[in-house]
Amino acid sequence: MGTPSNGDSRPDREGLPDLPAEWGTIVVPDDPSELAAEAAQVRRELRQRRRAVRQRTGPDRTAGRFEPASLRIPLLIVSLAVLAALTSLIAVIWQGQRQSDDNPATGGGGAAPTATLPAVDLVGPDGGPVPVHGLLPAVVVLVRDCACDAQIQAVAADAPAEVTVVPVGGRPPSVAPAPGGAAVRPLADPDARLDTFVDGLAAGEPGPTMLLVAASGRIVRVLPATTAVEAYRADLALLASR
Repeated sequence: MGTPSNGDSRPDREGLPDLPAEWGTIVVPDDPSELAAEAAQVRRELRQRRRAVRQRTGPDRTAGRFEPASLRIPLLIVSLAVLAALTSLIAVIWQGQRQSDDNPATGGGGAAPTATLPAVDLVGPDGGPVPVHGLLPAVVVLVRDCACDAQIQAVAADAPAEVTVVPVGGRPPSVAPAPGGAAVRPLADPDARLDTFVDGLAAGEPGPTMLLVAASGRIVRVLPATTAVEAYRADLALLASR
């Protein structure tokens, strides 16, 4: 290392402040390789300190996939909010589906409603009461003054033996039974309770109507009484099992 040009034993610092006295004498070698051993010692000490810190605080996750603890609570809150929103949406959809099922669609298309036939007592030819639910499964035909004899006989001829065909009018309709077919029970509804009930279900002008009623009392289909048997034969065959 060279000697300052002013002849002083101290280096010329060119106006810079002196180093702290507690540092002692600092010698800067001319050959930097002489500092290699000291640098290696410093690196060893730094590695030892890092190992000691890891042993106290756990493994260092900064190099790999690591989710800061400060983000866990917000992520959990967002996840719960999304789950609650999905649950509410599913509940709304399910409730809407139930309401649509509880409001049966009827009419000329012969939709499949989910209403239940009211448990009313009709009047037989002898004037005695006849509980309509005691005749289920049944095809209830509200004749409403129509000449439906041929259609009623066609239904009776095609219906299973356990199904009862029930023509209903203001007075018991006069209908001849179908040979070898299902039983035909003409009954009267003098108070028109079934007519009122069906008018509340069906859209359009009142007319002769046919109800396919399962053994449970559930109305499977509502059809115009003039509908051909082929249009509902499959439902007719399954009434007893529903």
